[in-house]
Amino acid sequence: MSASTPGDLYETLCGCVRDVYNNYPAGWPKILRPTSGFSLLPGIVSEAARSQGGITRCGLFPEISRAWATVGGTVYVWRTDRSTDVPLEHTASDGKIVQVDLLQPRKGVFRGINHILVVVTRFQISMVALTLDYDGAGTVLEPLSLYRASTDNVLMTSVCTTPLGRIFMGGEDGHLYEVLYHTGSGFLWSQRKCQKVCHTKGWLDMLPTFLSQGYHGVAKIACDNDRHILYTLNGETMLQVFDLGKDGMEKPRKVADYGDLRSLAFRAPGGMEAFRGSGNRKIREILPIAKAESSKLQLLAITSDGCRVFFTAGPHVGDGRPTCLEAVLAQPAPPENLVDLRRTDKVQCAIFGQGTIISGGSMRQLTATTLVPAVGGSKVYVQQWTFDAEGPLMALAAIPEHTPIVEDVLGSEFVTQVFHPPQKLIMMGTSGWMQLEKRRPLEILAHLFYQGEHARVAEFFKIYRPDDAAAMCWQLAASPPDGTASAISEAAASLLQRPTIRIEADSEAVYKGLRLYIDRLLVPMRRSRLFVDVGQGIISCPFSTSILVFLERRFSQLMKSLSAHHSDEIVDLKMFVARAYEALHLIGVFVHNNIGRLVVRLEARLRRGLTSLTLDSVLNVDGDGEGESHSSIVLGALLREFLKERTDQNEIAVELRKKCPSFFREEDYQHFQAQNLLKAAAKMPPGPRQRQLTNEAVSAMLAAPLTGNLDSIVSTLFKLKHMQGVVDIPLAAAAKVDPHELAFIDQANPHVEAARVERQACCLPALHVASALLKDPAALGVTKEESKTLFREFLLAATRAQDKLFLAELFHLLVSNGCDSELLGFNHSYVEHFLGKEAGLRGDKALSVGQLRHAELLGQLYAARGDGVNAGNVFCVIGDRGVQGAAQDDRVGYYRRAIIQFERAGNDELKRKMRERVTAVEMQSQVLERMRAVPEGVEGREEALQDLQKRFIPVGELFRKYTTKYKMWDLCIETSTHSGDFDADDIKKLWDLFMRQGWEEQAGNGTKAQSTEVARRVAALGSKVYPSPSFPSKWICYRMEQMAVGMWPVDWSAAQPSLEDPNLMTVQALTTVYGDSLLKVLELYDSFARDQHIAHGPQALRWQVTVSLHHICRKLQSSEGRGVGRGSGTAGVGVAGGDGAQTLELCIAEARRLLRAA
Repeated sequence: MSASTPGDLYETLCGCVRDVYNNYPAGWPKILRPTSGFSLLPGIVSEAARSQGGITRCGLFPEISRAWATVGGTVYVWRTDRSTDVPLEHTASDGKIVQVDLLQPRKGVFRGINHILVVVTRFQISMVALTLDYDGAGTVLEPLSLYRASTDNVLMTSVCTTPLGRIFMGGEDGHLYEVLYHTGSGFLWSQRKCQKVCHTKGWLDMLPTFLSQGYHGVAKIACDNDRHILYTLNGETMLQVFDLGKDGMEKPRKVADYGDLRSLAFRAPGGMEAFRGSGNRKIREILPIAKAESSKLQLLAITSDGCRVFFTAGPHVGDGRPTCLEAVLAQPAPPENLVDLRRTDKVQCAIFGQGTIISGGSMRQLTATTLVPAVGGSKVYVQQWTFDAEGPLMALAAIPEHTPIVEDVLGSEFVTQVFHPPQKLIMMGTSGWMQLEKRRPLEILAHLFYQGEHARVAEFFKIYRPDDAAAMCWQLAASPPDGTASAISEAAASLLQRPTIRIEADSEAVYKGLRLYIDRLLVPMRRSRLFVDVGQGIISCPFSTSILVFLERRFSQLMKSLSAHHSDEIVDLKMFVARAYEALHLIGVFVHNNIGRLVVRLEARLRRGLTSLTLDSVLNVDGDGEGESHSSIVLGALLREFLKERTDQNEIAVELRKKCPSFFREEDYQHFQAQNLLKAAAKMPPGPRQRQLTNEAVSAMLAAPLTGNLDSIVSTLFKLKHMQGVVDIPLAAAAKVDPHELAFIDQANPHVEAARVERQACCLPALHVASALLKDPAALGVTKEESKTLFREFLLAATRAQDKLFLAELFHLLVSNGCDSELLGFNHSYVEHFLGKEAGLRGDKALSVGQLRHAELLGQLYAARGDGVNAGNVFCVIGDRGVQGAAQDDRVGYYRRAIIQFERAGNDELKRKMRERVTAVEMQSQVLERMRAVPEGVEGREEALQDLQKRFIPVGELFRKYTTKYKMWDLCIETSTHSGDFDADDIKKLWDLFMRQGWEEQAGNGTKAQSTEVARRVAALGSKVYPSPSFPSKWICYRMEQMAVGMWPVDWSAAQPSLEDPNLMTVQALTTVYGDSLLKVLELYDSFARDQHIAHGPQALRWQVTVSLHHICRKLQSSEGRGVGRGSGTAGVGVAGGDGAQTLELCIAEARRLLRAA
């Protein structure tokens, strides 16, 4: 049998041998023993009963050590642990009291009231506050006048309250009711604050009585508080099951309804034997079975003659909610040859727990049946007691322990008897009450040892399993010496050392029994972690001082008991027991010295490790060694924090080495000595001796860097100006927590992440020093000048580091604090890798501000090394990618910086490409500005804006995606100057579109305005692109002269050209493009006039060209005398100077002749 997983009650019952019941062994002490004499009812109650016809009802409230009785319309409540207690009384105002129960109300409803008496009469349900004072003074019953509800003329035949504060009642009409109560929110002070609701009425209840199926009053209600299931007994044989929901607060939902117990029982093993030859037996008790005792059985029903039926209420998987009621096992009543039950002594009351059923029908006699998981199968032993008392048995209850050592230890009796004293019981009738104690197997064995009954002890080993019996021997042997207990302990220890009881494998039973006892001792601590975070970073131990002291004493006694055992198996357990004792002692030390205060000073990684500790990991139950090592490190660190604040450190350290050698190890002691060296060095003036002591301490700590508080160590070393130690010890600790360097693996998995967290936690103390030296030297107690020197020493020490995480954090610190020169001068190969990684240059998205910062530093690093090509490439990438939120013009700056680096490197090809990029970026900026002017809502506008702002776009792509699509014809023409993808016809078409666009923009303003706009555009754009193939002079001149005579871009009626009012817009625009060089304009017209389009073209066009040519010649003639048009602007033109004047005269004359002929 395992301590942590005791045998299920179902399995134990199924293991019963064919003859279910057995005589209780002769000579053994009785299971029940009175702890007090029979106590009569208080005089005031007896007197009232005599005068009013007797006790109506009576019962027990064992949880508050009270009994109660009703006489007519009055209820009396008194203490059962004091025979002189004066009863409290409450009298109902509306008749005879029919039901009474005790309620622990829901929190928040009543202020200062922990218990309420629920009093039910024929007509009303009342709530009465019960104020308790365990010292005997001030206990009162106070009616709560606003907490009353009508019964609606339904006689309530049963009542049941739950620990969650619910009140259920069963009516004579067979229905289940609930009393709901609340704080109230009405405006009237007299508004009722409770009401009765029915959970079972349906449409069938509306039928006349002669058509209904009849009903049975609810005789009993029982609530399974573990599983939140409610059971009712209607009449004497009908069982109903209600589901209260997972939290126990939902509306009851009926899931099963059975009216024939015999039919149910017949289906179960043992049912036919138990119910053979009798009518339908009456059920007297329904008892929920605790979840700790069985996961398969939920309910026990006991009949009036003692038959037992065990039920299940549903599935044992899934959500575990009840779905049915099925009889699983049945047992007959104890045989008449074992118990002498008279007809008047049938079962009236019964209780069940840990395999024992105690029942009775009168105060004179009780019967107990105890289920024992014995060798070869389980057995049920029967025992009977006779008491000197009369009257019917009205109530039988177990008294809960008010101050248990462990509150939540559940399971088999073999486990609970390790921690709790024997169970106290109380039985009550109409004449008085009596307190009893139930002996468990441990007390029976102790009694047999005390009596020296060796034969009885041997019989005990035969009835109980040898390992269970041996476990109880170990418990008795390791009990603290106390009077008669000493003799029992010695007898048990003697048996374990020299077994005189002839059983199979004596030594094996002794070993298994020891293991069982140890397991059972540790049950309460294996259920949760040793230390828990209770919120806001506060860590505490969930175990009380009483349980820690109890267990420490038990293990201490067990160690003494084991000192006489030397077998190999026992030796292994001796080591386990010793470590358990050490752990418990150490945890007790922490709890006693306010662990929350000690934990605050631990590093984060150690705090996390502390809250992950379990007893199994501390004791290395799995045997892998890692749990033991981890727990030793964590607990050792906590122990050192405890030592720091002690004035008697040396004495405490020696004691801990003696009592907790597994946790305060030799290396811990050496670290403790190293700490003392540091303290001694701190008290010395600066000098060689101080440096020597500090170096010795650092050397010792580097051997075991995890044995101390890194924050404290680094702080002390900084005060001693030992910067190499400030860096080296945290890095050594980081290497220790991650020996396989998992943190450096470029993967995302839980193990790698955990290793990174551990390493970073170790490096933080050193990084905090570096940060404070940069940001707040005063916080470290040094001046700014001193901080500069110390920071240089810190960086020098860090150049030896190989921890990439530490270096990355250090470099981040330098970058964020503007320490560019320090970073660029840091002599370590990881600098380049770090800057490249943080810059994120491999991608196509715009750089963030942080990435830009690291990319610029990377470019500077290459430039400082004389690597102009790599430096230029970095700046080029910055320009290509751009920066989030930055203007397009900023790209140009990075391209120019790249040009400078490529020039220094002597790479002309890269320099040329960068200049092309500069031009392209400038063009892209113009496109962006134009796109911003595009009205919102135009398809593709927003996407285009985002694209133009976030990346560099080549010229060809600009032309295809944006300038053409959005009719930016001037930019298309400018784009053609930087691309070789355009032929002459393409350029002519672009100019046509550009000039037509200007014409159309002035539509409605007259042809003169339109012509003026076209001329303006030609002058402005031509000035930019001339001279280049992107300015087709002849074609532009041709189109503009066509426009002057109304032939283009649309036909319109233009005025006849004349010398007196010439249209000179074409000449003026071209003059602007040619930089006011009339000779170049004349040269263009001279060539243009000979073109076939003009010579054989429309007469109006020839006239316009002639007028323009006449004007040019006149302007040149008039400027001859002033020297206009000479110099570089007229060089190479055939009409200039000397013969040029004669040529001009001829041109003018020809123009006049042509015009007159027209």
